[in-house]
Amino acid sequence: MIGRDYPQLGEVSQKALEGTHACISAGRDPDSPSFAFKGDKVCPNEDGLVILKENHLWLLAVADGHLGHQSSHALLDGLASLTALPPRLGRLSLLLSSSDWIQATPGGSTLLIAIVDEKSGQVSGLSFGDSSLVVVGPQGAQVRNQINNVYLRGGNPVEVELGRPFDFRLNPGERLLLYTDGVNECCYRDPHRSVSLRHLEQLQQQHPEKTDVFVRALMDLALVGVGSNPGGQDNIVIVAFPFGT
Repeated sequence: MIGRDYPQLGEVSQKALEGTHACISAGRDPDSPSFAFKGDKVCPNEDGLVILKENHLWLLAVADGHLGHQSSHALLDGLASLTALPPRLGRLSLLLSSSDWIQATPGGSTLLIAIVDEKSGQVSGLSFGDSSLVVVGPQGAQVRNQINNVYLRGGNPVEVELGRPFDFRLNPGERLLLYTDGVNECCYRDPHRSVSLRHLEQLQQQHPEKTDVFVRALMDLALVGVGSNPGGQDNIVIVAFPFGT
């Protein structure tokens, strides 16, 4: 689900692959300050996501373009074209470093890729920039990647050494979430007035079994905003993978 296909403010699209659910929206607020930084007014949705499954392995990825959609969309198009999933972090790193996906694109992008084994719950991958990887379950919500401001740059090979690796195991009943900063900065560049881990925990308690309902509820919250604060001020993608349910 690539932002170029979902440009309309206020609209939400949701899809699923088996039990994994995803949502995308360009946002809701036409007066948002974020639109001053969009590189292409014709394509205002710079976010996107990819979900792939091969046997017991999943590849989940989200990306958020900076100063244009070209790099983020090219990264996701490249991942979507894979004919086999990398089973380990080393193979993923080699795949990215040998690609030419963004060597001719302007701007930059976050990129968050998780390889998930649905049998064991093992999760590994790489994180570039400020998209979030969160585990939410009966024990609460926890960010599991290192969020920073180090983005991939178009016009260059994929600089794998800039990525922050992660490797952990899910417990039964937990959900793995990937989302762009349109969630935790739905009030633009103000995380303290946006969706927090506490809100994720509340939604998990309300919808412990129905991942499709959980994903849509999270999207709606990010679009409307929390409390009396603005929401929907940036593009949003959300992916949710339930383990052991």
